[in-house]
Amino acid sequence: MKRTRQRVPLRVTTRLGRFHRGHLQGYPLTSPLSPQGWRTNTIPMRKRSALVLAGHFHVLRIVTFFLLLVIPLIIFISLPQLGLIQGVAGNPFITKSGPNLIVHDSQLRLIGYNWHWMGTDCGAPDDSDIDTTFAQIKTVSHGNVVRTAFYQGGSNDGAYTDFDRYLAYAKKYGLYIVPILVNHWTSCEPSADMKTTSWYQSGYTQTHDGYPLSFHDYAVRLAQHYANEPTIAFWQLVNEPDTDVCGSVGAHALRSFADAMTTSIKAVDPNHMVDLGAPGGCAGDTTADYTTIASSKVDLCDVWHDYNQATTSSPSNMQQHIAVCHNLNKPSFVGESGIGADITASGDGSGTVTTTSLKQRATFFDAKLSAGFNAGLIGYIIWNKGSQSDQDDIGPSDPTERILAKYA
Repeated sequence: MKRTRQRVPLRVTTRLGRFHRGHLQGYPLTSPLSPQGWRTNTIPMRKRSALVLAGHFHVLRIVTFFLLLVIPLIIFISLPQLGLIQGVAGNPFITKSGPNLIVHDSQLRLIGYNWHWMGTDCGAPDDSDIDTTFAQIKTVSHGNVVRTAFYQGGSNDGAYTDFDRYLAYAKKYGLYIVPILVNHWTSCEPSADMKTTSWYQSGYTQTHDGYPLSFHDYAVRLAQHYANEPTIAFWQLVNEPDTDVCGSVGAHALRSFADAMTTSIKAVDPNHMVDLGAPGGCAGDTTADYTTIASSKVDLCDVWHDYNQATTSSPSNMQQHIAVCHNLNKPSFVGESGIGADITASGDGSGTVTTTSLKQRATFFDAKLSAGFNAGLIGYIIWNKGSQSDQDDIGPSDPTERILAKYA
């Protein structure tokens, strides 16, 4: 006799708000939470399937949200760290990380020229001259920096009109400006005397240089005025600071000066770094004295101004200064490097500028830049951009322009 199986309906009961399958030998799962004590809820299969499908759809929506929004956001945030995008975010002001320069979260190498300092009896160029020169620096040399003087004598009595023009054209061509704030020497300065040890000890706080403001007050006002201008690379306090007392006394005088001025400038301008300038041969002559000076509160080092050594690609003093600054975790750069346009293969000047001499100069610069960057420099600024290739000037179509572009 064929036995027939009795179909038992699917019964689902609620316990603490959850669905349970069940029927065990005809007895449903029950909940004691109903007013009647024990309650059995029977849900047809069609409705149960709809509930399960709704739950799956809710989970799918959460997964879709995560895929479409959260994951792309994580990837976008990670791109700069992976080096896949540059300059999208980050600090627009130049900072440092150990011996390297950083801008927009990327390492920066400075390549460019000194050009047309502004100060007493050193008038500013017109707009056309600035535009033409900065365009050449950017498009031919692929440079990104111009070192120049923002001396008090060129400040338009505190209006800074000419400084603003430099910055406007620099911004147009994507160049940085390194402003020097005073000259140790008399060039472009009202005083007929170069700076002495006493000036670095206290004279810089006094008004006896032929200016209405002391150097200290002028530098602080200028830094405060341009505190939010990222086109300024950093402040350089003095062009070639030195003392008339050599050795430890002079080194400590420069260090104290650098400490005081860095503190004062950063109190009004926390965005820009400060550099002292390349110390002269009296106060910073030995490695020990240079270490004393470089250990000040300044952020980076102008390690060498390279002249009269065309055939020497890496002068020993420059190497020593780079090593000192690297040990202090400070970036190093060459603020000036000049070679005459009439240079010969032996390193002497012939007195005549020729195509051969200009190519020879470019060859010497090539060796210097290669050796310098291999030694750890983060910048190299040539003396000087000019309207023609004469003396130390680099004019249009000079072979040295292509050498700079090679290292940009």
